[in-house]
Amino acid sequence: MNVELSAPLKSKYKLEHSLKKIIDLFLSTQQLATIEKDKLFENISRISRLLNIEEKEFVKAALEQPNLFYQYPETLHNNIKNSSKLFKVSEETFVKAALKHPQLFYQNSETLYQNINNTAQKFNIDKDILVKAAFRHPGLFCIKMVVLEFSIQRAE
Repeated sequence: MNVELSAPLKSKYKLEHSLKKIIDLFLSTQQLATIEKDKLFENISRISRLLNIEEKEFVKAALEQPNLFYQYPETLHNNIKNSSKLFKVSEETFVKAALKHPQLFYQNSETLYQNINNTAQKFNIDKDILVKAAFRHPGLFCIKMVVLEFSIQRAE
């Protein structure tokens, strides 16, 4: 994304982020340094329509995970669809979790499912209870069991 596009992005979506923060974010992401204005706004519009959310909601999430700005909207949508099927929830429910933890938009659904299954097995937790907890704290979907186990060992 050209630096000149930072101000229109901030203005169009009435973002609370400082212009400096947006500029710094885009300068630090190589793919965004070259994205065309029309392509950027088209991607935002398409993914927002596919996920049935406000464009501003997606932009806020993408500011946390800038690669969301340049990924194919259909790919992100398919990730959400596949994840919602695996976890037996509506797409709307999974999108709400992804807006809280934007990494969920691009994580492979099978990986997320494996993370939950492995953690539930390792710690002898009912998987359904762990899934409910993960929807309250979406970062749990992304934590690999070995990382969680290591963190617990270090805390002891």
